[in-house]
Amino acid sequence: KAYKPVVEQICNENAVSLQIVDVAANPEFVQAYNVSSVPTTLIFKGNQLIFQSKGAMPKSQLQSLITTYK
Repeated sequence: KAYKPVVEQICNENAVSLQIVDVAANPEFVQAYNVSSVPTTLIFKGNQLIFQSKGAMPKSQLQSLITTYK
């Protein structure tokens, strides 16, 4: 719950789309992307997964990733 506002802020500041997936309601997504813990951060460019990390990240690290992959 603490991670969501940080992700929302970074996405808003960088004009990046944010999708929050309910893992209980989307088992196909969980299986397709090997999500084994919550939160998990996935970054897509187009329809291609380009980054995946388990656990919450510090705001500075998330900002750096967005800048790198944008």
